[in-house]
Amino acid sequence: MCPLSGMASETEYDFNIKSQRADKALIRFARKVGLPILFPNEQVSNRFSNTIRGRYDLDTAIEILLDGTGLKA
Repeated sequence: MCPLSGMASETEYDFNIKSQRADKALIRFARKVGLPILFPNEQVSNRFSNTIRGRYDLDTAIEILLDGTGLKA
């Protein structure tokens, strides 16, 4: 995956992404924040993301989305 650390994370975004296959959740996340995210589909599509609802900065949001999946940003 493409790391988000080092990016301006003080900007907050409103998220409403349900638990789903991690590849689909990451695509929705990328569209929401307007950033490209690269990931190996074969390692991501067989895992499920967490639901994220609310207002978060990038670092916090991706941590919530991927917590417990074995994936890291």
